[in-house]
Amino acid sequence: MKNLKKRIGVVLMMLALVCVMTGAMSVTAAAKSAKLKVGSTFTVGQYKYKVTALKGKSGSVSLIGAKKKSIQVVSIPNTVKNGKYKFNVTAIANNAFQGYKNLKKVTTNKNLKKIGKNAFSGCKKLQKIDIKGTKLKSVGKNALKGIAKKAVIQVPKKSEKAYAKVLKNKGQGSKVQVEAVNSAPTTTTPQTEPKNDTLQSTAQPQAVTPGTKTEAAPSKTPEPAKTQEETKAPAETKTPEQTETPQPGETTQPGETTKPSETTKPSETPEPGDTPQQGETTQPGDTPESGNTPEKDSVTSEVTQDEKGFYHVPWHEHPLEKITEKEEATCTEPGRIHVDCYRCTVCENTEFHAIKDKDHVDEWIPAKGHDFSDSYTIDKAPTYTEPGVQSRHCTRCDARMDEKEIDPLSHEHKFEETIKEPTCTEMGEKRRTCTLCGAVEVEKIPAVPGRHAEEDLVSVPEHDGGPTCEGIGRKNSKICKKCGQEFFTMIKPLGHEFSDEYTVDVSATCTTPGLQSRHCTRRGCTATTDAKEIPATGHTWDAVKTEATCTSYGYTLNTCSKCGATKTTDRVEPTGHQWGDEIVTEATCGSEGTRKKVCQKCGAEKVLSVTPATGHEWVLKEKVPATCGKDGYEIWQCKHEGCNLESTKTLPKVSEHRWVLGERRGPDHCANCGMTFETFMDENPDLFNK
Repeated sequence: MKNLKKRIGVVLMMLALVCVMTGAMSVTAAAKSAKLKVGSTFTVGQYKYKVTALKGKSGSVSLIGAKKKSIQVVSIPNTVKNGKYKFNVTAIANNAFQGYKNLKKVTTNKNLKKIGKNAFSGCKKLQKIDIKGTKLKSVGKNALKGIAKKAVIQVPKKSEKAYAKVLKNKGQGSKVQVEAVNSAPTTTTPQTEPKNDTLQSTAQPQAVTPGTKTEAAPSKTPEPAKTQEETKAPAETKTPEQTETPQPGETTQPGETTKPSETTKPSETPEPGDTPQQGETTQPGDTPESGNTPEKDSVTSEVTQDEKGFYHVPWHEHPLEKITEKEEATCTEPGRIHVDCYRCTVCENTEFHAIKDKDHVDEWIPAKGHDFSDSYTIDKAPTYTEPGVQSRHCTRCDARMDEKEIDPLSHEHKFEETIKEPTCTEMGEKRRTCTLCGAVEVEKIPAVPGRHAEEDLVSVPEHDGGPTCEGIGRKNSKICKKCGQEFFTMIKPLGHEFSDEYTVDVSATCTTPGLQSRHCTRRGCTATTDAKEIPATGHTWDAVKTEATCTSYGYTLNTCSKCGATKTTDRVEPTGHQWGDEIVTEATCGSEGTRKKVCQKCGAEKVLSVTPATGHEWVLKEKVPATCGKDGYEIWQCKHEGCNLESTKTLPKVSEHRWVLGERRGPDHCANCGMTFETFMDENPDLFNK
């Protein structure tokens, strides 16, 4: 009985466990069902991504930046996963790392095809960019503007020429170099879970021979904090066949495990300074940087990076001894004394920054600042065509200040010779040689107008002429056949000969004064001198008087007999009308009636009132009615006395004749009006003649 109860209890517990696991699976499936689309952004690890292409559950993304701008090393994975989606990282977006002032090194992946404009603009500490793949086709404008002056860009050797063209003029300085490198084999060791109380692990490193594969133990990743519902339900488990295996360069979400079958291919060596971030696998060709992360056989379970960019490894596989490490301060960067530093007693020349149950505290050494020399150093020597540059250099680093320009060198010409003599139409040439550098300058000699050959001059006597009072005369005129320049002998002007008598130039009028002067007596000369004014003559008036009328003024009109000017004097006011008796005109049928008065002096009329016309009153005078075939009419006449106006009105015919045959041999006639057909023929002979 007891065994039965126990079995029933076990069955009930198993049923409850199945229900809880089903609920947990549904929660997990819901969490992974978030849909992504082109343009969506998400964060995995310490990087941010944007979806650029999506088909089903796979696609491509571009790297748009990091969570913290203080990051010092960027290592771009080949692929990245977000729930059920898997993406290839194919591009670095525009402005992705612009202004990341602490960024020192960037390692790309093998899928990278594009680097956007201003991607690394302003990263003044960026010393190294390692381009792993051969698919890069486009680098945007100013993508490398402002990186370190002596930065190095490493590219695969087989793509050296193509990348040199792609990376040309992207904003980098002239001292930035593009180096071609070959891939080298690397070794890996299995990762083991570190202990919590000691600085050593039980697993021993295992070297990998190039060309072979080595299985790596799955690394333990920190589990996210569980909610109250997740705490009650048991965790979902997976079989080895159900476990997803991330590809090389792919990041893993928290809670996902890595299948212990990944290998590192030979000839793929990690670069110094790169370490895998949490949830990432090591890229082919990436190695940890010396002094920051383990080398050779050392393997870590989790690597972290502090705000200053130093990498910290919690534990190491081999026994570690505590040491003190010091980094000297520079002019611009502070130094640092690492308090908690450990060195493996087995792997020599490998140092680690370890944290054990406490915060890592270092001692900082202030930056020294620049020490600029008082004297100037020539950075660029001047030439004869370009100026030089000099500046004050820092005695401790490559910094410079007070940059000044050095004037170009000047030539010292001592030897001069004429190569070609000038003529009246063509320029000559002379050559000067510098005694210092041997530079030769050729200078043009202007044409000399007066340098003519006698055989080129032709006489033109028609151009000769005597002088005038003010103009010169010409004789012996000649012209050059080559240049057309003319030559002659000048004769001085004669000067004026003025008359003693005055000549009137402008006659005086009634109101305007005149002008008189002495004229030159030489023929053709119009010069004058001693001009004098002639007084105005004044008006001579003739008077004509006009009497005033009823409505207009009276006045006297004065007209000048010499110039025709007029003026009015003796103005008299109008006399006004003198109206007679009232005249009345009666209204008729067609005209108005009026009451008016007439001026007895000028005949002007003044209407006092107006009576409207009476209009016609019509009576019928004569009427001829209309018949079947003929229009009728009415004559109306106005009955008012004295109005004989008549008006005629047409009466349209009633209808057409309707002819019927006569009965008992009687005549044919119209049934409407009774007119016989014979009478109709007599009245309309034209109809029957046709």
